Amino acid sequence: MIGNRTSQAQCFSDGSVVAQKAPADIDPASFKALRDLLYELSGIYLNEKKAPLLHNRLAPVLKEFGLPDYQALVDQLKASSNKGPLVNRVLDSLVVAESSFFRNKPQLKALVNSILPELFENARQSGRGKLRILSAGCSSGEEPYTLAILLKHHFAPQLEEMPVELTGIDISARLLEQARKAEYPEFLLRDVPEDLRRQYFQKVGLQYTLVPEIREMVRLRQANLLDGQQLFRMGHFDLILCRNVLLYFHREAKIQTVNALYNMLYPQGYLLVGYSESLHGISRAFEIVLFPKAISYKKTVLES
Repeated sequence: MIGNRTSQAQCFSDGSVVAQKAPADIDPASFKALRDLLYELSGIYLNEKKAPLLHNRLAPVLKEFGLPDYQALVDQLKASSNKGPLVNRVLDSLVVAESSFFRNKPQLKALVNSILPELFENARQSGRGKLRILSAGCSSGEEPYTLAILLKHHFAPQLEEMPVELTGIDISARLLEQARKAEYPEFLLRDVPEDLRRQYFQKVGLQYTLVPEIREMVRLRQANLLDGQQLFRMGHFDLILCRNVLLYFHREAKIQTVNALYNMLYPQGYLLVGYSESLHGISRAFEIVLFPKAISYKKTVLES
């Protein structure tokens, strides 16, 4: 899903167009219906200025599924109950993945030096037996795999005593498939320290492939941040990263998502958002915890 980045969030940010010519422009009524459906699906609200880009992105989908016009697409999406191949294809045609390994170094430093040691201790004292981490809007896997590398490299003794369940979720089936392959161009590894690159990646041609021990630390699944029931079924987490996802959400979708993530955290758990994001005006439930050049949000209210 959507997100660092991200698939559920960063639609139309690159301004690219699809070369294939569309059969017809989106008429105002179909655009409004599609806009509302896509908002319901993804949390992103598209204004009328985005109609040409939406047209260019979805025209190949109409041809692929044999649909004569955008009203037919609207009808099929409504009949699909927000799931199925057509919904996945529409979402995949809109998302733009922008992520990289070891992004936002001050935040990663705070994780290694302060947050993760605290969470390991909290999990040990609680007797839960494992640490649970969620990368919400994991895109093609760079964020959860970065976390896996940090855990393996800096917390090997703790992992012997306290296993970590590291989950990445995204709305895009296409990006999750890329994440499972775990093959990346060198450009996406530009911030990875050289020693870690040598230790945890294998160069195959022009691509870098993650070693199996890192890939196997991450569980990947398709999920929608606006599906409260789906999130509820995932249980509680000690740490949730939802970075560069909320930035592109409409206000109501931000509030809904943050409330859901708050409820998914264990007491004393942390939520991390993107460098340019803030929960100001979105939620007052968290305690703000500051680190050098980094900010985090902590759930300090004990659950009844």
